[in-house]
Amino acid sequence: MERLYEGILDLRLCSDYARMILNAVKTENRSITYKELPLRYPFLLENKQSSEGIYGLLYPGEVLERYRDKTEDTLQKRRALLLALAICRDVFEKEMFHGDQYASFIIRCKKEAVKDLYLKSALYILTDNRNEKETLRNELFEYPYQKPEELFYVLVLMKEEVPEAWERWKNCLNDLLGVKREKNAYMYVPIYEWIIRNCIEQIRTSRGRKLALLKAIIKLPNTFAHEKNRVYEILSQNGYKKEEIFYLNVWMLRYGIGSYSAGRRSITTVRAVEKFCIWVCSQEEEYPDDVYRLCKELIQDFKEYPVHIGGQEGILEAMHCQVQVKNVKVYLLLYELRNIRNFNWSWLHIDLRAAKYEPLLEKLGQKEFQHYVEKTLAGDNFTKEELLTYLERYRRLMGTDYRTVMFQKYDDKYNRIFQKLCDRHLLDPVRLTKSILLEGAIRPDRKEIYERYLGEYVRKADSPQKMRVLSLFSKKYSAAKLKDIFQIPDFWIQTVNIRKGSWRKFEDMNFLKGKLNVGMIRQLFRWVEEAVFREMTESYMEFLLYLLANKENKIWIPQDVGREMCKELEKYEGDASFMNYARKLYFNQEEIAAYNRRVEEERKSVAEKIKREEQQKVQNTIANLACLDEAKFLGKIRWEILGLGSSRNNAAVVKQFVQKHYIMERHVLTACSEYLTLIMKLRDLGTINAKEAIEIIKNTEVEQNDSENSAAFANL
Repeated sequence: MERLYEGILDLRLCSDYARMILNAVKTENRSITYKELPLRYPFLLENKQSSEGIYGLLYPGEVLERYRDKTEDTLQKRRALLLALAICRDVFEKEMFHGDQYASFIIRCKKEAVKDLYLKSALYILTDNRNEKETLRNELFEYPYQKPEELFYVLVLMKEEVPEAWERWKNCLNDLLGVKREKNAYMYVPIYEWIIRNCIEQIRTSRGRKLALLKAIIKLPNTFAHEKNRVYEILSQNGYKKEEIFYLNVWMLRYGIGSYSAGRRSITTVRAVEKFCIWVCSQEEEYPDDVYRLCKELIQDFKEYPVHIGGQEGILEAMHCQVQVKNVKVYLLLYELRNIRNFNWSWLHIDLRAAKYEPLLEKLGQKEFQHYVEKTLAGDNFTKEELLTYLERYRRLMGTDYRTVMFQKYDDKYNRIFQKLCDRHLLDPVRLTKSILLEGAIRPDRKEIYERYLGEYVRKADSPQKMRVLSLFSKKYSAAKLKDIFQIPDFWIQTVNIRKGSWRKFEDMNFLKGKLNVGMIRQLFRWVEEAVFREMTESYMEFLLYLLANKENKIWIPQDVGREMCKELEKYEGDASFMNYARKLYFNQEEIAAYNRRVEEERKSVAEKIKREEQQKVQNTIANLACLDEAKFLGKIRWEILGLGSSRNNAAVVKQFVQKHYIMERHVLTACSEYLTLIMKLRDLGTINAKEAIEIIKNTEVEQNDSENSAAFANL
């Protein structure tokens, strides 16, 4: 409101003077408090400026008489004081003014009111003279209003006292807020709010299309005014820009203006807020500060959504992939919100390819500016020409070349930037390597910095240029020493993505790098193979097996070499499935068939050996039984089996007896054939008859083989 009437009314003075008058009213006569006034009179400001009176003056009459002695006397101040008197007309008392303090001020204002709308409006409220009041009213009705703030001022003061005021001025207000509007919509927010709070019923019940704009405005607090919405269409037809419509919509929704507001917790509000923030932060055009101020407040307010919508938990998550920063105002807005959860840090990358981002050096300070320049160079993609433009603008702003800064000391944050400079041919790593390897060409402290950057650069060994650098270093120092020179543990292991220490260490191993030719890949293999043999000796065979089992490696592994490696690996224990993959890749069909026959023969040989061992075991068991003291052994069997009643399961008893007295004490019986042989032995010894033996075999609880059972029955 202060900005709307800037240069017209001193609203701070008006507010302080109205507060002074209300405070001077006797307690028993107070019918209204200052807090209640701003809803009726939006000119009043809520915040109090000072507790020491106005210009050091402590009561209302003294202010009117002596304010000119304390400050410059301006029309804006006189309007403000007169407005405060009009607002407090029903409560101020005669005791507040002494002598002609009040009358002198009123007379002075009347002289100026002839040509002043604002003084005239306030005097209409203050005067008690019927003729004078009638004259002032007619003049206000006939006044040629050109600006919304003029009509709004008069309407606020007269709406309650002059019932016909709204009907007289409603069409004019509709037009002034439409295509005749000179200021942007952000300035008129207090007017829109007052209309929605105080005139909504009159507007809703009006007929015809003359108030189409006002009818659209009162719907803003409960509507999502997107591009296809009727409210958006009407506002657009009346000269409102997209950003103004979105702004008014989310303002009314967020602050719940009016009794029909959708409210902050509604899906309508959340969708409108999300649309507004994403749209504003994605535009290249810069808008007034009001837009970004509201956008910031909304992001802070909706960092966590009050309702579930779209699967996002807050506004920044919704904005994450939909916003690209294109102007400095948006950048600075988001910079202040960088500590909120789900913030996208790429929003703070500084694109120095465009001159419009140069002011960020002053706005952020050199340290922060440098930090986000580094993030940008490391994270964004640039062509060679774009990178040259970027570095040149950096040099001009900072007064030094970026590469000079980077080589002052080693810092891992520069690794990706170093690689980018090499890939765009703005640094020649081969030439740098030759300089390093030349004795005395570079200071020792600088040499270490260059070596570490080069080590990180060639770590992936995925280009001919990197292989050239590795070859130069290997010839000078040997491949085994490079991990110490580059200060990268397991350097060669990392070049092909071997995960040392993991049980899946070779699963992601890859020798097919970028544009490497076959010769380069084989050279890389020799370096890596040597490192694996030296540092991972226990996994060396596994390394070779994974290498051969990968079909892609056939591109650079000759068929005959792969075949010989497979034959050698067959001599060691390893993963059978990987070995089979390797054979299929490097053996011909005849060799695979011969191998399968050999495996089958070996399997049969092992099976026969096991069978012979089992048969021998059975024979040994029977022989052991024959060697026992029969009388004592058979006595135990008779007592355990024949001495029991017929209700007990003889098979279970036999099994229990054998487990207790024979298996545990003598020898472990593991085969079904041994159990059957034992039953047959008991029959032969006369311990049980043939009928009992058959019953035991049928009801036995141990696993049986049908053929063995049949053979036992045949013998019986």
